[in-house]
Amino acid sequence: MSKPVFSIIMIICKNVSKVYSNIKVIDSTSVTFSDVGFFLLSGESGSGKTTFLNVLSGMIPFDSGTIKIGDTEFKGRADASAYEDGYDYITQDTYFVDYLTVFENLSILSDDESRIDSALEEFGLLKIKDSMPVTLSGGERQRLALARSLLTKKKTLFLDEPTASLDRDNKIAVFEQLKKLSRDMLIICATHDGEADRYADQIIRFEKSKTQGSSSDKSRETVADASPNKATDRKKLTKYVGKWFTSSARGKKSDILLLIFLSISMCLCLLTDSPKNKYYSNIQYVYNINSLTIVSPVEKTGEITALKGRSGVIDVVLKYEESIPAEAPLGEGELVAPSYAISGHTIPFDPKSFRLSDQLYAGTFFKNEYDVIISYENAKKRCPDNFADAVGQTMTVDLYGKGSTELKIVGVFKKLNDFQVQYMKSLGITYGVSSLYDERNYQNNYYINSKLTNGYLDYDEFKTEFGKRSFDLYFDNFENMMKFRENYDGSLGVITPRTLSFSEEGVFTSLNYITIPLSILIMLLAVFYYGDLTSTELSYSSRFISVFNYCGYSIKDVKNCFIKLSTLRLLIISVISAGIAFVLSALFNLLNEKIVFIGFRVFTYNLPVVIGFIAMMCVFSVVSVNVFIRRVKAATWYENLVSTRDLL
Repeated sequence: MSKPVFSIIMIICKNVSKVYSNIKVIDSTSVTFSDVGFFLLSGESGSGKTTFLNVLSGMIPFDSGTIKIGDTEFKGRADASAYEDGYDYITQDTYFVDYLTVFENLSILSDDESRIDSALEEFGLLKIKDSMPVTLSGGERQRLALARSLLTKKKTLFLDEPTASLDRDNKIAVFEQLKKLSRDMLIICATHDGEADRYADQIIRFEKSKTQGSSSDKSRETVADASPNKATDRKKLTKYVGKWFTSSARGKKSDILLLIFLSISMCLCLLTDSPKNKYYSNIQYVYNINSLTIVSPVEKTGEITALKGRSGVIDVVLKYEESIPAEAPLGEGELVAPSYAISGHTIPFDPKSFRLSDQLYAGTFFKNEYDVIISYENAKKRCPDNFADAVGQTMTVDLYGKGSTELKIVGVFKKLNDFQVQYMKSLGITYGVSSLYDERNYQNNYYINSKLTNGYLDYDEFKTEFGKRSFDLYFDNFENMMKFRENYDGSLGVITPRTLSFSEEGVFTSLNYITIPLSILIMLLAVFYYGDLTSTELSYSSRFISVFNYCGYSIKDVKNCFIKLSTLRLLIISVISAGIAFVLSALFNLLNEKIVFIGFRVFTYNLPVVIGFIAMMCVFSVVSVNVFIRRVKAATWYENLVSTRDLL
């Protein structure tokens, strides 16, 4: 190596004293250090060697005397910034970021890969550049600390017992490296190891002092929060702190439990919906209801039928069973049961209008106006051995104005599940669901088609005793149906409400009383549990924060970076949990539609509610991470030494 120009010529100490617990640990020490060379502070433990190093580095104040660094003289406390090219400080307790490789640890201080490789090669460590620090021997860790120091290009190096825990061979290797480095820099090494004497350019002896003394300023006894390095690259800090979250240094239990609980919480949120929205969601997506019933004066028939093809109306069906007189006049003031049939139900001739047209157990949908489809229960009554045999049979019905009419059975509906029953109920067709179902009530059910009933449109007598007719308007989609209902002015008649098995109130309102508080409670517990567990994990492995501090990042910067990354990770987990909840809820809804073990759609998606819940989850995530992580007491790089070393 060629000797570089070094701006700090020397360090001059004159009558420097330092008092600890009324004992002069350093007693009027005067010594001069040149800008290069290997200077040894020798003496037994407790003789003040480490204290003198700390005084020289500006870590702690001194009580009397002066220290001149370059051209600047200090009283009371040296200023680390006076070391124009900075200094480095290595102890026997070498700390590294254990979840980073050897190479990554050095990369915190340098972006020059070739320089890092050269430093590792110089200390015989190149072959272990991809190893983790925890796998290194004591000697390798000390040499790695020296290699890290070499990267910083400092011209002053303080070492405190660098070989205390090494065997003789490793000690010799370290001292030989130090001797080599001292040709171009100032090395001041505190040690009680006699092996170092033969490598030193000068030995300064320290002895335990028994001289009484007192500190001149107790307020200055705090350890300086100063790093021997300076770093400003926040992207690099984010990159390397971020590796902690995916390292084996921390467990994955907190992430997994958080994901599970947030997914449960999100599922409960999807259960939570306004009764009105859940009601209409079931109508639209589960029951597939696409019709409204209007009871209209007979003279409005033309206007009603003219609605087809407008406002999303795809079919207009005159309902036979609701448009004929239920009773016939016999004489003045007397009524008798009519001779014609008033049973049967009218459904569209066009299968595109009727949402259950594909729910046939046997046969086909309507082909002709005198075709009829019967219920599953009716077919079972007619042909108990083989329901399909009912297809092709005929049945005679006394129709209004037509007398006995032969109808051909062309199809048999499947046994309807609870969802399909709701569709039938929306058409005014009575059906029982679940425990209310009794097949005997539906053994006579049959369905005529609108092509047949539309033949009555020109029959002026075809009306109820109140002069009314009932029409079903079928729409192409739910939105158009609701829009028509909202904008309808009542000029054509009255829209008749149909009673489903579930109303806007009742079960949906009751469900909210349970799901809303429960979803919020689970979410809060999960988020705060994660924050607490993360801070606990960090507390037990917080020494890596000290390493970043040694490399030049403030404790505040490191913690803020950790908070930012923890928050981001929590938000990512929240989004994943939302995705899982959506998938699980969709699968549950799909399974329920196939098997129907709950008679309505359990999970509905109210976008404002979901967005509001996720926003609340994000807010609490940020609060949780900030509250818990800011409680972590992360020590500076030197405070870690204070906690584990005898500093005298």
